[in-house]
Amino acid sequence: AEDYFTHTRGAGYDFRDGEQVVRRYKKKYSAHVFTERTQKIIKEHSASNATQPFFIYLAFQSVHAPLQVPKRYENMYRNVVDRNRRLFSGMVSAMDEGVGDITRTLQEEGLYDNTIIVFTTDNGGPVYEGASNFPLRGNKNTLWEGGTRAVS
Repeated sequence: AEDYFTHTRGAGYDFRDGEQVVRRYKKKYSAHVFTERTQKIIKEHSASNATQPFFIYLAFQSVHAPLQVPKRYENMYRNVVDRNRRLFSGMVSAMDEGVGDITRTLQEEGLYDNTIIVFTTDNGGPVYEGASNFPLRGNKNTLWEGGTRAVS
């Protein structure tokens, strides 16, 4: 997967806004970029077409390898000994903060009461990279419930 800060994978750079490649986000954590861009879209829609329906599909990069997060989120879990688990937990917190910020923007723009928000995932978490699917057995890439059952 692509680096959360440089937005590269190997030697390639692939970070876009619509169809345009954008480089202004280098060194900025992707969850923050996605959150801010989504908030901007909501505000622009509210200002010009508040009565018209709109659709946003937001697929956060989080929580996916590589395990990367700004230090302040990792520091929230100083008591967690396993570094992967600490990073993974920080990544979840950063994404959760983004979802909260987007929700708050919908409320501030008067759009929340007429909005449907759907959360989904494609598989259970990789326990070998700090995730936990407890109490389910297994993890990503297995056929046990921990790999196939996910929230949605």
